[in-house]
Amino acid sequence: MKTRNHVLREFAIIAVSITAIIATITTSCKKDNVIKINVQEENESSHLKSLGDTILPKFVNGDSLAYIYIVTNYEYPESAKNQNIEGEIIVRFTVNADSTLSNFTVLKSLFKDCDDEAVSVIQGLGKMIPASINDTPISFNICIPITLELD
Repeated sequence: MKTRNHVLREFAIIAVSITAIIATITTSCKKDNVIKINVQEENESSHLKSLGDTILPKFVNGDSLAYIYIVTNYEYPESAKNQNIEGEIIVRFTVNADSTLSNFTVLKSLFKDCDDEAVSVIQGLGKMIPASINDTPISFNICIPITLELD
């Protein structure tokens, strides 16, 4: 039998899955290695941040700064540039109850070097504010899409 906390957690996971794209991060790289940054947040409904007694994980310094960190620190691999590789990578990871990040998995792969760089940069985010149910921290999975484009 499921407790209220289990039902709330499952509801929160489903709600996040429905709006799986937290933000679309576009890194454009010109042939002369100049990187342009375009961050678009697609937070359709802010009520997803809090579902009843459930609070979803948050970046310590806010979503926008975390996405800027990712885009600024992502280095488009030369091997991908040389092969004109473009597209989307989706990385899933767990925000643990102790604020640490773990279980990094590439859900949508683009090119091995691009995937590895995406995971490496996301690992560098450090800690996050964990999700919680009734003020009790819980582990929670998050997906971050990264879109790469060459100009």
